[in-house]
Amino acid sequence: MSKVMKTMDGNEAAAYAAYALTEVATIYPITPSSPMAEHTDVWSANGKKNIFGQTVNLVEMQSEAGAAAAMQGALETGALAASYTSSQGLLLMIPPMYRMAGQLHPGVLHVSVRSVGTNTISIYGEHSDIYACRQTGFAMIASGEDVNILVVDTEVYSNTGGQASKATQKGAVAPFAASGKKVKKKDLGLIAMQYGYVYVAQVALGANPGQLLKVMKEAESYKGPSLLIAYAPCINHGLSKGMGCSQLEAKKAVEAGYWNLYHFNPERKAQGKNPFVLDSKEPTFELKEFMMGEVRFAALTRTFKDEADRLLKEAEAEAREKYEQYKKIAQEW
Repeated sequence: MSKVMKTMDGNEAAAYAAYALTEVATIYPITPSSPMAEHTDVWSANGKKNIFGQTVNLVEMQSEAGAAAAMQGALETGALAASYTSSQGLLLMIPPMYRMAGQLHPGVLHVSVRSVGTNTISIYGEHSDIYACRQTGFAMIASGEDVNILVVDTEVYSNTGGQASKATQKGAVAPFAASGKKVKKKDLGLIAMQYGYVYVAQVALGANPGQLLKVMKEAESYKGPSLLIAYAPCINHGLSKGMGCSQLEAKKAVEAGYWNLYHFNPERKAQGKNPFVLDSKEPTFELKEFMMGEVRFAALTRTFKDEADRLLKEAEAEAREKYEQYKKIAQEW
């Protein structure tokens, strides 16, 4: 049998070797190791077999420590487990690494070597820190301090390659969700409102620039923490009309009920008013038409058609449910 030669980078080569000898892979994105996890995700979704004739069981986590802890848990069951990381990600895996080493578990961490960054951390984020419920975001909110937080919501981990996260919509295809995201998007705004003293708003420049300017002024003048969540079409979405039409896409997202506009101003309570105001008009709920205009949703209909039909129907039903929930909050103060 003749050998087949293939050119690939180190990440892909490592991923091939890792997949062949792994039963459970726990993943979380961090540059530059993310491609190893992305290859594993695609191979697993497509039923690729390891040398044992099994499809690797993929476990997506929401932090580096979580990926390491899940790896430890898999090793405890006797499975051959692996994970992928680099730089700060490796440092955050240290506590579970002590436990795995102390218990003599045969797990493998595949590391793309990179220096540990020393730059300062900004509270501005595209969502990676805040949506994942890390202390970076929520400690600031819970402190009651006068801070203003802007989340530019691309619905993926844009800073590490567009991987799926808790902010990703159900049915979207992304690295770490090759067969479509299975669960609905996390409602960060609703969570933040539970504090009662946080100014919260959801905005979209292309849909209603007036509402955006109004809530930015209110958030800036509010004496306490504020959180603005802005819809942000991203190159990873694969807009059929191109990124030059990103503001039009945001407008369509709101009109279809994919994204809702609102603001929650705690100061309104002192005036005897409902602090929550729903700024979106009644949507058309033509969600499928909107979603098929983006590759991240349309791609699923070509690769996993039955799954696409199921997930997109569920996403449409959940969009209606979400809007009704917001209407109820706006009416029942």
